[in-house]
Amino acid sequence: MPRTGESGTVSPGGPPPAGAPALSAEGVRLADEAGRSHGPLDMVVRPGEMSLVIVRELGLLRRLMKCCLAFERPDSGRLSWWPGAVPGDAFYRQIGYVDRQSQLLHRWSLLDHFRIFDGYSGAAGDPGAARKLLDSLGLTAQAGLPTENLAEPVRRLALYALALYQRPRLMLLERPFQSLDRDFQLVWDLIRGRVAAGELAVMVFERSRDPYPQDSFRQTAVFSHSSAGPLNLS
Repeated sequence: MPRTGESGTVSPGGPPPAGAPALSAEGVRLADEAGRSHGPLDMVVRPGEMSLVIVRELGLLRRLMKCCLAFERPDSGRLSWWPGAVPGDAFYRQIGYVDRQSQLLHRWSLLDHFRIFDGYSGAAGDPGAARKLLDSLGLTAQAGLPTENLAEPVRRLALYALALYQRPRLMLLERPFQSLDRDFQLVWDLIRGRVAAGELAVMVFERSRDPYPQDSFRQTAVFSHSSAGPLNLS
Protein backbone atom coordinates (compact mmCIF):
# COMPACT_ATOMS: atom_id res chain seq x y z
CA MET A 1 0.00 0.00 0.00
CA PRO A 2 1.38 3.46 -0.80
CA ARG A 3 2.50 5.40 2.20
CA THR A 4 3.86 8.78 3.07
CA GLY A 5 5.80 9.14 6.29
CA GLU A 6 8.74 11.21 7.46
CA SER A 7 10.61 10.24 4.30
CA GLY A 8 7.69 11.30 2.10
CA THR A 9 8.13 8.26 -0.15
CA VAL A 10 5.27 6.39 -1.78
CA SER A 11 5.53 2.75 -2.79
CA PRO A 12 3.35 1.24 -5.54
CA GLY A 13 1.37 -1.94 -5.05
CA GLY A 14 -0.78 -4.24 -7.15
CA PRO A 15 -4.38 -3.78 -8.24
CA PRO A 16 -6.64 -2.78 -5.35
CA PRO A 17 -8.49 -5.72 -3.80
CA ALA A 18 -12.22 -5.47 -3.13
CA GLY A 19 -12.85 -3.38 -0.04
CA ALA A 20 -9.35 -1.91 -0.02
CA PRO A 21 -9.12 1.46 1.77
CA ALA A 22 -9.18 4.55 -0.41
CA LEU A 23 -7.40 6.48 2.36
CA SER A 24 -5.92 5.50 5.71
CA ALA A 25 -4.59 7.82 8.42
CA GLU A 26 -2.44 6.28 11.14
CA GLY A 27 -1.39 8.43 14.09
CA VAL A 28 -1.41 11.61 12.04
CA ARG A 29 -0.46 14.74 14.01
CA LEU A 30 -0.11 18.37 12.95
CA ALA A 31 1.06 21.43 14.88
CA ASP A 32 -0.90 24.68 14.86
CA GLU A 33 0.63 28.18 14.68
CA ALA A 34 1.14 28.17 18.45
CA GLY A 35 3.15 24.96 18.21
CA ARG A 36 0.50 22.76 19.86
CA SER A 37 0.22 19.26 18.46
CA HIS A 38 -3.22 18.13 17.27
CA GLY A 39 -4.30 14.53 16.88
CA PRO A 40 -3.59 11.71 16.50
CA LEU A 41 -6.01 10.96 13.70
CA ASP A 42 -6.62 7.28 13.01
CA MET A 43 -9.18 6.66 10.28
CA VAL A 44 -9.79 4.30 7.36
CA VAL A 45 -12.18 5.30 4.56
CA ARG A 46 -13.27 2.67 2.03
CA PRO A 47 -15.47 2.85 -1.09
CA GLY A 48 -19.07 2.92 0.07
CA GLU A 49 -18.21 4.98 3.17
CA MET A 50 -18.38 8.64 4.18
CA SER A 51 -16.35 9.98 7.10
CA LEU A 52 -16.23 13.37 8.82
CA VAL A 53 -13.20 15.08 10.37
CA ILE A 54 -14.00 18.11 12.52
CA VAL A 55 -11.16 20.63 12.80
CA ARG A 56 -11.98 23.83 14.71
CA GLU A 57 -9.05 25.89 13.39
CA LEU A 58 -9.39 26.85 9.73
CA GLY A 59 -5.67 26.92 8.96
CA LEU A 60 -5.20 23.49 10.49
CA LEU A 61 -8.20 22.16 8.58
CA ARG A 62 -6.72 23.25 5.28
CA ARG A 63 -3.31 21.86 6.15
CA LEU A 64 -4.80 18.48 7.07
CA MET A 65 -6.70 18.44 3.79
CA LYS A 66 -3.46 19.16 1.88
CA CYS A 67 -1.82 16.24 3.66
CA CYS A 68 -4.65 13.95 2.59
CA LEU A 69 -4.09 15.15 -0.98
CA ALA A 70 -0.35 14.36 -0.69
CA PHE A 71 0.49 18.05 -1.18
CA GLU A 72 2.11 18.16 2.28
CA ARG A 73 3.42 15.67 4.83
CA PRO A 74 2.06 15.37 8.37
CA ASP A 75 4.37 16.27 11.25
CA SER A 76 4.16 12.65 12.35
CA GLY A 77 2.15 9.55 11.51
CA ARG A 78 1.38 8.08 8.15
CA LEU A 79 -1.12 8.54 5.36
CA SER A 80 -1.78 5.73 2.86
CA TRP A 81 -3.93 5.58 -0.24
CA TRP A 82 -5.29 2.72 -2.34
CA PRO A 83 -2.83 0.03 -3.50
CA GLY A 84 -0.89 1.13 -6.54
CA ALA A 85 -1.41 4.86 -5.91
CA VAL A 86 1.61 7.05 -6.65
CA PRO A 87 1.24 10.86 -6.46
CA GLY A 88 1.20 12.23 -9.97
CA ASP A 89 -1.34 12.98 -12.70
CA ALA A 90 -2.99 9.55 -12.60
CA PHE A 91 -3.22 9.71 -8.80
CA TYR A 92 -4.90 13.12 -8.73
CA ARG A 93 -7.37 12.15 -11.45
CA GLN A 94 -8.74 9.56 -9.03
CA ILE A 95 -9.32 12.13 -6.28
CA GLY A 96 -12.20 14.56 -6.58
CA TYR A 97 -11.73 17.64 -4.45
CA VAL A 98 -13.23 21.08 -4.20
CA ASP A 99 -11.81 23.46 -1.64
CA ARG A 100 -12.59 27.08 -0.89
CA GLN A 101 -9.91 28.28 -3.31
CA SER A 102 -10.98 26.17 -6.31
CA GLN A 103 -11.53 28.26 -9.42
CA LEU A 104 -12.82 27.94 -12.98
CA LEU A 105 -11.30 29.58 -16.07
CA HIS A 106 -13.54 32.60 -16.42
CA ARG A 107 -13.47 32.99 -20.20
CA TRP A 108 -14.49 29.37 -20.85
CA SER A 109 -17.96 27.89 -20.71
CA LEU A 110 -18.97 25.07 -18.37
CA LEU A 111 -18.94 22.57 -21.26
CA ASP A 112 -15.51 23.87 -22.33
CA HIS A 113 -14.22 22.91 -18.88
CA PHE A 114 -15.31 19.30 -19.37
CA ARG A 115 -13.51 19.20 -22.75
CA ILE A 116 -10.39 20.76 -21.19
CA PHE A 117 -10.46 18.14 -18.46
CA ASP A 118 -10.78 15.34 -21.03
CA GLY A 119 -7.76 16.72 -22.90
CA TYR A 120 -5.73 16.94 -19.71
CA SER A 121 -6.65 13.44 -18.54
CA GLY A 122 -6.14 11.79 -21.92
CA ALA A 123 -9.51 10.05 -21.59
CA ALA A 124 -12.18 9.93 -24.26
CA GLY A 125 -14.77 12.63 -23.65
CA ASP A 126 -18.39 11.88 -22.81
CA PRO A 127 -20.50 14.94 -23.69
CA GLY A 128 -23.64 13.04 -22.69
CA ALA A 129 -22.32 12.42 -19.16
CA ALA A 130 -21.22 16.05 -18.85
CA ARG A 131 -24.63 17.37 -19.90
CA LYS A 132 -26.41 14.88 -17.63
CA LEU A 133 -24.40 16.09 -14.64
CA LEU A 134 -25.07 19.74 -15.44
CA ASP A 135 -28.77 18.99 -15.94
CA SER A 136 -29.01 17.16 -12.60
CA LEU A 137 -27.62 20.29 -10.91
CA GLY A 138 -29.96 22.65 -12.76
CA LEU A 139 -27.15 24.11 -14.89
CA THR A 140 -28.33 23.22 -18.40
CA ALA A 141 -29.23 26.81 -19.31
CA GLN A 142 -25.78 28.02 -18.21
CA ALA A 143 -23.76 25.24 -19.89
CA GLY A 144 -22.60 27.36 -22.83
CA LEU A 145 -21.97 30.63 -20.98
CA PRO A 146 -18.53 31.93 -19.96
CA THR A 147 -18.11 31.22 -16.28
CA GLU A 148 -17.15 34.85 -15.61
CA ASN A 149 -20.83 35.68 -16.29
CA LEU A 150 -22.14 33.21 -13.71
CA ALA A 151 -22.96 33.78 -10.06
CA GLU A 152 -20.58 32.30 -7.49
CA PRO A 153 -23.00 29.56 -6.30
CA VAL A 154 -23.37 28.39 -9.93
CA ARG A 155 -19.59 28.27 -10.37
CA ARG A 156 -19.28 26.24 -7.18
CA LEU A 157 -21.88 23.76 -8.38
CA ALA A 158 -19.96 23.43 -11.65
CA LEU A 159 -16.75 22.62 -9.76
CA TYR A 160 -18.49 19.71 -8.03
CA ALA A 161 -19.87 18.55 -11.38
CA LEU A 162 -16.32 18.48 -12.78
CA ALA A 163 -15.05 16.57 -9.75
CA LEU A 164 -17.81 13.97 -10.13
CA TYR A 165 -17.34 13.77 -13.92
CA GLN A 166 -13.93 12.15 -13.52
CA ARG A 167 -15.60 9.37 -11.47
CA PRO A 168 -13.02 9.50 -8.66
CA ARG A 169 -12.57 6.72 -6.14
CA LEU A 170 -12.00 9.26 -3.34
CA MET A 171 -13.51 12.71 -2.69
CA LEU A 172 -12.09 15.20 -0.21
CA LEU A 173 -14.46 18.08 0.59
CA GLU A 174 -13.70 21.24 2.54
CA ARG A 175 -16.78 22.62 4.34
CA PRO A 176 -19.07 21.95 1.37
CA PHE A 177 -22.29 23.28 2.89
CA GLN A 178 -20.64 26.57 3.87
CA SER A 179 -20.43 27.84 0.30
CA LEU A 180 -23.57 26.46 -1.32
CA ASP A 181 -26.17 26.27 1.44
CA ARG A 182 -29.38 24.69 0.11
CA ASP A 183 -28.02 24.30 -3.42
CA PHE A 184 -25.47 21.83 -2.15
CA GLN A 185 -28.22 19.32 -1.40
CA LEU A 186 -28.27 18.53 -5.13
CA VAL A 187 -24.55 17.73 -5.06
CA TRP A 188 -24.88 15.90 -1.76
CA ASP A 189 -27.54 13.59 -3.21
CA LEU A 190 -25.30 12.74 -6.19
CA ILE A 191 -22.33 12.02 -3.92
CA ARG A 192 -24.40 9.88 -1.55
CA GLY A 193 -25.76 7.91 -4.51
CA ARG A 194 -22.27 7.01 -5.70
CA VAL A 195 -21.22 6.11 -2.16
CA ALA A 196 -24.27 3.88 -1.76
CA ALA A 197 -23.32 2.13 -5.01
CA GLY A 198 -19.86 1.40 -3.59
CA GLU A 199 -18.15 3.53 -6.24
CA LEU A 200 -16.82 6.27 -4.00
CA ALA A 201 -15.18 6.96 -0.63
CA VAL A 202 -15.69 10.43 0.88
CA MET A 203 -13.90 12.36 3.60
CA VAL A 204 -15.44 15.70 4.64
CA PHE A 205 -13.43 18.33 6.53
CA GLU A 206 -15.62 20.62 8.65
CA ARG A 207 -15.51 22.92 11.65
CA SER A 208 -18.68 21.49 13.25
CA ARG A 209 -21.16 18.66 12.81
CA ASP A 210 -24.15 21.00 12.53
CA PRO A 211 -24.85 20.99 8.76
CA TYR A 212 -25.22 17.21 8.51
CA PRO A 213 -27.97 14.74 9.43
CA GLN A 214 -27.03 12.48 12.32
CA ASP A 215 -26.61 9.37 10.17
CA SER A 216 -24.54 10.95 7.39
CA PHE A 217 -21.19 9.39 8.27
CA ARG A 218 -19.85 5.98 9.20
CA GLN A 219 -17.30 7.58 11.51
CA THR A 220 -16.50 11.00 12.90
CA ALA A 221 -13.28 12.29 14.45
CA VAL A 222 -12.52 15.60 16.17
CA PHE A 223 -8.97 16.61 15.28
CA SER A 224 -7.96 18.70 18.25
CA HIS A 225 -5.17 19.56 20.67
CA SER A 226 -5.03 16.76 23.21
CA SER A 227 -2.57 15.20 25.62
CA ALA A 228 -5.03 12.49 26.63
CA GLY A 229 -4.08 9.95 23.97
CA PRO A 230 -5.82 8.78 20.78
CA LEU A 231 -9.12 10.19 19.62
CA ASN A 232 -12.27 8.15 20.02
CA LEU A 233 -14.10 7.64 16.76
CA SER A 234 -17.87 7.36 16.76
